[in-house]
Amino acid sequence: MSPRPLFGVFAVIVATSSIYGQVATAPVDPFGRIFTARVRPEVQRINIAKFAALPSASFMFAGIGIGDSEAASSGSLTFGYGGPVKGRDLLLSATYSHVNPDHGEVADRAAAYAELVLAQKGFGTVSGVVTAAYDPGAFKTYGVVLVAERDVVAGRLTATANLGWAEIDPDGGSSIRDVQPALGLALAPDARKRWMLSADYTFKNDVDGEDSASFVVSRSLPRIKTKIKAVAAKHRAYSLSLTRVF
Repeated sequence: MSPRPLFGVFAVIVATSSIYGQVATAPVDPFGRIFTARVRPEVQRINIAKFAALPSASFMFAGIGIGDSEAASSGSLTFGYGGPVKGRDLLLSATYSHVNPDHGEVADRAAAYAELVLAQKGFGTVSGVVTAAYDPGAFKTYGVVLVAERDVVAGRLTATANLGWAEIDPDGGSSIRDVQPALGLALAPDARKRWMLSADYTFKNDVDGEDSASFVVSRSLPRIKTKIKAVAAKHRAYSLSLTRVF
């Protein structure tokens, strides 16, 4: 997935659920990973300068996903909205995940995501992100992140940097909070950007208890406004998702 999510595709990545499955053995924050490869919706930002005055600038999207890791298998369902608010891009989404741990009880979890473009200039784009997740009887987690994006090679290679703060509050345990920096690169092999390759790295922090990395391959299908994304991450975590814009 590119740091600038592309238009099309049927849901947010379920990589969140593969990470959720690890919570049973260690505090792992699903939002500590760079957003381009984890919880960021698979939809493209609208171009405010061109579309802000058009009714079609706003859109809805939905998605489904499946995931598997060393600790659990899972499925997810996502719904979201994107559109201009006072000349700025706003993206909102909510995700329900059903997680089946290899050890322990089945869990139903909810997550929310909000992103607002703060600046879009020649130097790149800076966005603010707020996230939260809740697993009844297990944990709550929160995150606030600044996401900076810049084209290294126009239309082909984009670099992303995250500077985030996160907290995880496990039931029956003490809260853990820390800063979570992350870096990422996304490459468009073809001029139409139908294929995207990206990789990310999150530095070791107290919330995750370790560093993390993942690799993403995605394919856009513009005619049906759909995108397919596959992810491989640390701890043999894999996921596949479809996202569609309406």
